[in-house]
Amino acid sequence: MEFPSLNKANSNLKPAVIAINVGGTEDDLKKYIKDNDLNMDVVLDVDNKLSGAFAVSAYPTNVIIDKKGKVLGIIPGMLDDDSIKSIVKDIEAGAIK
Repeated sequence: MEFPSLNKANSNLKPAVIAINVGGTEDDLKKYIKDNDLNMDVVLDVDNKLSGAFAVSAYPTNVIIDKKGKVLGIIPGMLDDDSIKSIVKDIEAGAIK
């Protein structure tokens, strides 16, 4: 599962990670956050506005957004620790703009 890797990136690396849950309930989401000891922000996209805004067609989909709100990339599929570290390193080095 991807959440532990994203949670680790949020704890150890500089970018903020915000997860968007689509199709769940608030109670299920709270339980999942507690059960998995997540320390990142998770929002519930009940009306699919966020997933629609980013044209999400597969889950999970990772949207990389810089501090100014510019979308740097949209990556469908699950990412492992090494992929996340590589993406963060590229962002910090300015390779992804």
